[in-house]
Amino acid sequence: MNLSTEEKMNSGSSDKSDAIEKGQKSVSVSENVLLDYDPTLTNDGNIDYASACLIVMDDNHFLIEWIAYHYHVINLRHLVIIPDPSSKISPQRVIDRWKDLMTIELWNFTDIYTPSKKAQNYSENTKRQVRQNFFNRKCIEHLKEKDRGWVFVVDVDEFVLLHPNFKKKGFKNTSLPINEPGSVLSFLNQHSSKLATCLPMHRRQITSKESSQAVREDNVPKFVNTSNLLTTRFLFQRDYGGEKRYIQFPKDVNAKKKGAKFAKKCGIYRGRLAVKVVINLKQIHNIKTLNLHGTPHRPIMSLCTKTYISSKNSPLVVNHYLPTWEQWNYRDDIRGVHLRALKFHLFSMYPSKEKGAGVRLWAQGFNMSVGETEALRLLDGVGQLESYSGQHNPRNVLPHMPNFYRNETTNGEQIYQVGDWVNVNHSLAKIVAYQSNNHYYVITNTCEYHYDVAQERIQNITI
Repeated sequence: MNLSTEEKMNSGSSDKSDAIEKGQKSVSVSENVLLDYDPTLTNDGNIDYASACLIVMDDNHFLIEWIAYHYHVINLRHLVIIPDPSSKISPQRVIDRWKDLMTIELWNFTDIYTPSKKAQNYSENTKRQVRQNFFNRKCIEHLKEKDRGWVFVVDVDEFVLLHPNFKKKGFKNTSLPINEPGSVLSFLNQHSSKLATCLPMHRRQITSKESSQAVREDNVPKFVNTSNLLTTRFLFQRDYGGEKRYIQFPKDVNAKKKGAKFAKKCGIYRGRLAVKVVINLKQIHNIKTLNLHGTPHRPIMSLCTKTYISSKNSPLVVNHYLPTWEQWNYRDDIRGVHLRALKFHLFSMYPSKEKGAGVRLWAQGFNMSVGETEALRLLDGVGQLESYSGQHNPRNVLPHMPNFYRNETTNGEQIYQVGDWVNVNHSLAKIVAYQSNNHYYVITNTCEYHYDVAQERIQNITI
């Protein structure tokens, strides 16, 4: 099965994702297994709460909001959470505040996963991708054994909501207000017979452009500091209809004549995002019979058949938030500051007019459901970065925007120019941007993005 470019970027190749030794350790849950809800069906046969699988890495500033938001919007009552092995900060203090409200299981990779000898030689980034795929698989199996229903597989910077303008024959009540508890779960229960067992959710990029204070605070409880919540501070979706730039790759690298045929047309900027999914475990009768190989976007590839879905065909959408530069660059990244800066700039491009501002109103409904005192306790510290032992000195000043245009007068350290044809990893590629310190953003003739390529990895060619 062929994977999309984004799936390859985020999940590693399929053979690496599956390169896990047999006989893995059984799941060992920490002592933090809190209040457990046994029945998952109400008297009318509907599932009364949702579950989720979540990996974190020093994300407490996001996790506080993520749990509160999904507790309200999807009726999240069972969460399996696991910190990446490179994490410096435990999520325990955030988990503890929910002990009387929901079930949270805190797992540890050392208890559930032993890498194969082959996997031990992977790059750190690929190791992380393999671990993520394995955790999703074990978590889904575990929740099925617990007889759970809807399970969401998203990231800590992603927030699920009903598509505000979804209209399709046979679907009613698609615009349930987000301030009402469980709006997403109510929709899923009402239309479960019409929905796929693995339901793809359109993912939209929210840029780092901030909304005005007046917009942020409109109908939001006064005690909420709207500058600290992703869902109130950032309301501008990225406009993919902005400047469209493409690279055309020739079939013959030596073709110089005008009108030569082209083999591939690749967009310079990452366009649409691959889906995330929600899976109805009640519709899976025997999970042991399924091939559970998958990716972060399609955790059970035999059931989750779509990598992309248009917004108009997606009753649920996932807001993928880009935070402040300080939050984005808060933790160490094995790929370096150049890559993080480039991706931050790319994801910030072309903010649309304010869309989906109504998402702010979840805070109003959450406050009404749990009360102001409880809401204050549960949201304490949201958006605020914690210090940790051995913390690197983050660059709080965002590096300059990479140069996406040819400029022959750039300083002497720059060897290649934007637009140069080069060879990277034995593939024809084109320089798309210069990132400083002789690092480049390139795209290959297979439309693969390489964000932070050092000059030493590039070979000059002439076409």
